[in-house]
Amino acid sequence: MHWHLDVTMREDDCRCRVEHSAVNFSSIRQLALGLVKKIVIMRSKTEKLSVRTKMLKAGWDNDFLLDVLLQ
Repeated sequence: MHWHLDVTMREDDCRCRVEHSAVNFSSIRQLALGLVKKIVIMRSKTEKLSVRTKMLKAGWDNDFLLDVLLQ
């Protein structure tokens, strides 16, 4: 999981240092990564997408984002 957080979400480059912000952002990143990795949709079964591509697609396509969030 650390590799995905570091490479895909660039967690090591994050400069959150105020109080609990680093822990909060880390929790949000882990939740997002878990949702994206878990997604099982009819469209995704036929397309083998990387985690990064799924995240970008969720950012661009509201229907795909809704599918990710409702999983």
